[in-house]
Amino acid sequence: MKKIAKTLRLHYNITVIVHAVKNESFGMQVTVTGLLTGGDIIAQLKGKDLGERLFISASIFKEFEDVTLDDITIGQMSHELGVPCEAVPPDGYEWITMLAKEII
Repeated sequence: MKKIAKTLRLHYNITVIVHAVKNESFGMQVTVTGLLTGGDIIAQLKGKDLGERLFISASIFKEFEDVTLDDITIGQMSHELGVPCEAVPPDGYEWITMLAKEII
């Protein structure tokens, strides 16, 4: 993700800040995005400058639902963090394509 952020800044003058969130709910050794909880995201990002909006990998949400493993919705995350949150495809190419459509 950091490489993608650098490319966006260099080629499109878009600033993207990548925030790493540690999985404290299931243990720091767990690095699978799909096992990240909304509570961990809120606890670690609350109070930080998150810019205009926060992109969150769609893979953290339960299949066919809009809640995380700890039953937090993207709306609740937006409210707690004070910035609009948006679920984005976990595939970097899809994410870049989505951003490119906004700037073209």
